[in-house]
Amino acid sequence: MMNMGKMQYRAEPAEYEDFIDYYFYLRTNPRASQEEIRQSLERVGKRYAGHKNFDGHPQIEAMHNANYAKYLECQSIFRSSWKKEEYDRVWEEHLEDVRPLSLVPETTEEVRQLYRQAIQLYDEGEYRRSMMYLDDAERKDTAHNPNIPYMTAVCYQAIYDEGDWPAGYAAARRSLQYAQESERRQYGGRAEARAWALMAFYSDDDQQRRQYCYEQAAKLDPNNPQYAVAAIHTMTDYEQALHSLGNLRAKYPKAQCVKNEYLYMIFKHILTLGSHVSEGKREPEFPPRPSKEQVLLAYSYLPLLDELGEGAALQETDDTVIFMKAPTVNGDIKEMRVIVEKEYARITKPSLFGSLRAKFARK
Repeated sequence: MMNMGKMQYRAEPAEYEDFIDYYFYLRTNPRASQEEIRQSLERVGKRYAGHKNFDGHPQIEAMHNANYAKYLECQSIFRSSWKKEEYDRVWEEHLEDVRPLSLVPETTEEVRQLYRQAIQLYDEGEYRRSMMYLDDAERKDTAHNPNIPYMTAVCYQAIYDEGDWPAGYAAARRSLQYAQESERRQYGGRAEARAWALMAFYSDDDQQRRQYCYEQAAKLDPNNPQYAVAAIHTMTDYEQALHSLGNLRAKYPKAQCVKNEYLYMIFKHILTLGSHVSEGKREPEFPPRPSKEQVLLAYSYLPLLDELGEGAALQETDDTVIFMKAPTVNGDIKEMRVIVEKEYARITKPSLFGSLRAKFARK
């Protein structure tokens, strides 16, 4: 994660390190020219810059702010030669997570060559052409490598806006099937967890299935809290989610992604509270003032905000759990904090009638 000093792309030393594939976010690659990266930044920036009308929906506004903050992060990295150089070094260290290269030993040389060509095209942003080689490799692959259909599903993920979601899910499902076979042959492991997570990505129309897929991924790769965080993020029971987060934080006390999910949930609750209050003006379409219970719950989060430190916001971009610093969201949290404190003062302030009644009762 980033701080105000030297740029860093890791969580503090802990059992787990966060990593963001900014190249995938921009739909470009490390071999892209400065002009190509500039064009990618411009294309992504147009999605978020200048949009101010959220029709009174604080959740939409929060999502917009977090996405725009990620765009600002990309700008900061790729417009500085030394920051980009440092990020590229870390990116190389995470290649197996970004796009897995390993194939099982029984794989033929022909399949290996097709897979290498597919990966090269993927790195160049040629997702459709990459899938042609991946399809050919999978047809000829008698060893059933899970990474081949996995990369096909990742390519569909890269062109998600084109709507090939059923094909993407089917590729992820085949990857899971091959990974389960490989697991029995001692070659599976993390591949199965990755496949479950991709199936969750393509299950956004089915909340229960999505949560189940992330839970399976978390069980199979217990050293990666991102999967567990993603499963918690899909929960609709707020109290259950908080309880699960508490357990996860006890297991990963220094993992930034767990802190980020806490911040996201607190932010979401405070924003919901804030939507009831419009700077003291009561509009007809606004709901009644929040209940005492809502205010007290929001107020109880304030010490935890201090403990978690300066805010980083969790955002699901392309339904893949991504973590970022979000200065804009930090500002919104401060603004919502003011609302919570004002509402808390309102509900705890003694009423004039109550004071008079107590005064006369003493007499």
